[in-house]
Amino acid sequence: MLWADLVNTPDTPDFPHEDRMHFIGPSGKVWPLRERKLQALALVAAMARAGGFFDQWVDKVRHCANLIDTLDWVDGELHYKTVASGFRCKYVLCPVCWLLQSRKRQFELFATYQRHAQAHPHDVAVLLTPTFPNAGHRDFPSAVTRLFDGHRRMTRSKPFQRAVRGWYRTCEAVYNPRRDDFNLHAHYFLLMRPNYGPGAEIWLDHGAWLKIWRRSMRMPDIKVLHVNRITNRGEQPAGDPAEAGIAEVTKYLCKGSSIFSRTTHGFAADPKVIRTLHEGFFNRRLRAMGGSLKAFAEDIDFSALERAPTAEKTGEETFMWTTHEALKPGDYLVQNDLDEASPNGN
Repeated sequence: MLWADLVNTPDTPDFPHEDRMHFIGPSGKVWPLRERKLQALALVAAMARAGGFFDQWVDKVRHCANLIDTLDWVDGELHYKTVASGFRCKYVLCPVCWLLQSRKRQFELFATYQRHAQAHPHDVAVLLTPTFPNAGHRDFPSAVTRLFDGHRRMTRSKPFQRAVRGWYRTCEAVYNPRRDDFNLHAHYFLLMRPNYGPGAEIWLDHGAWLKIWRRSMRMPDIKVLHVNRITNRGEQPAGDPAEAGIAEVTKYLCKGSSIFSRTTHGFAADPKVIRTLHEGFFNRRLRAMGGSLKAFAEDIDFSALERAPTAEKTGEETFMWTTHEALKPGDYLVQNDLDEASPNGN
């Protein structure tokens, strides 16, 4: 599937009932929606324990995606669902919103990239992942500020502007419970000018990129930076190789497995970790786009591209999050099945 489309899979050994509502991404990876909802409820519990500012978000996050209206589509042999509507809390740390927004951003960035590729077919796609030294709880908010300041200086630098025609930037934090600190880094999807390559005047090898990032961050001790040209690989599914790169840069803000630990009844989260992430990311510009990508994105009506012109709508369903006794700790059920299941919806 091109986009991370919502699928309601019947009970099978591969997809047991509790994971039947899931998204399938461009690489074929499965993200169960139920798992993200349980993580959101763990976030609610941590926010309630922390109190203070979080009180205004507790109910919003608790009710995020409790009801999801979906549409069924058929396009040749492809059957899939899309999310038509549903309440989203839009809180910066909500795992459900991460998943739903990731699908939307993958779709919009890939559509923008395709428009760029039509205009500049020989440009080279590159993934860049510059890092920042691990930061503790006290230093994390200022580390986010420094990361964004470094981004601004790098995108304004002459070597960057000579080589890069268009760019898209996100950031990600990974919590390390053993060290009790955070690995903060940025993800860039770059479109380089067509003569970008070894020996070219605008060519930037790994050492050059690292030098630019150190200078932009004003931190000469940074040692880790990853840069990879996007090319076709044998293990990739059919389609544009940039698809998997776009999925990588739009996947999530925080690695869920690093901040949500599994329990008997779902997940748990540390209020201290949640507060630190909130202080670092709340009310920040966490994504940015520039150059040709920004120019093309401003001219695209994304709502008109939500599905293929050949797709036909075949039905619609509403899914409801329920805590029915037989489904603890909770699951999504089709609303038409609720009377039979006799759930206690929340």
